[in-house]
Amino acid sequence: MDERDDHGMRIYLREIGQVELLTPEQEVKLARRIKRGDEKARQQMIRANLRLVVKIAGDYARLGLPLLDLISEGNLGLMKAVDRFDPKKGGKLSTYAAWWIKQGIRRALANQGKTIRLPSHMVDKLFRMRRTQEVLSHELGRAPTAAELAQRLDVPEKTVQYWLEVSQRPTSLDVPLGEDGRENLGDTIGDTRAKSPFDELNDQQLLEEMAEYVKTLTAREQLILERRFGLNGKSSESLEEVGARLGITRERVRQIQNQALATLREKMLGG
Repeated sequence: MDERDDHGMRIYLREIGQVELLTPEQEVKLARRIKRGDEKARQQMIRANLRLVVKIAGDYARLGLPLLDLISEGNLGLMKAVDRFDPKKGGKLSTYAAWWIKQGIRRALANQGKTIRLPSHMVDKLFRMRRTQEVLSHELGRAPTAAELAQRLDVPEKTVQYWLEVSQRPTSLDVPLGEDGRENLGDTIGDTRAKSPFDELNDQQLLEEMAEYVKTLTAREQLILERRFGLNGKSSESLEEVGARLGITRERVRQIQNQALATLREKMLGG
């Protein structure tokens, strides 16, 4: 961030810091007015929650986009949440909005964070690694080694070394590997379970909305997501187990899964 951006950020933080937070009762009243098309109430609700966006955006700093861009994307997610929030569901706006803010930021990082598109599941791995780095640095009083990170993350040390390299330079993880080109560099290293929009769904309204969006996917995509992420009372299964169930390879299951997750994010954030 250059000096001009830093100055602008300080002014922005000072301005939003002066906005009073809303009580639960005020949230409900504003939400009802918003449902009736009251733009003034909508703007008040948005302004009162801008600090939440800054807090969440800070967690994703140094993953490929300037903080100002992350805040901008997070603000779009906040607007989406404010427009959709239903107090009748019994949840809090902050819980509901946090999910939308994170999804907007993650999508922006996946699409813009590197020279060539970085898969969203890789963005989540880099985020998890950076948070673990911060925790270990606090515990040890120094920067953790790759071996220490690997032990805490329960992944091979070479995986951590690769993640560290990726986080430091523009690169493409979509470079095809193998003769058929069906697997890419980013898919060869990392978790078998991709981060998904289903994570952090701790709000009833979000659960209900996500269920409706899942219904718009193909039958095979729905089955794969149900089995991979334990939806609708199903037990979570590995790529291999789902592949055996459908008579396809684990790589094909992964491809369908990631495409379905990308479709869900686009439908929810763009709809």
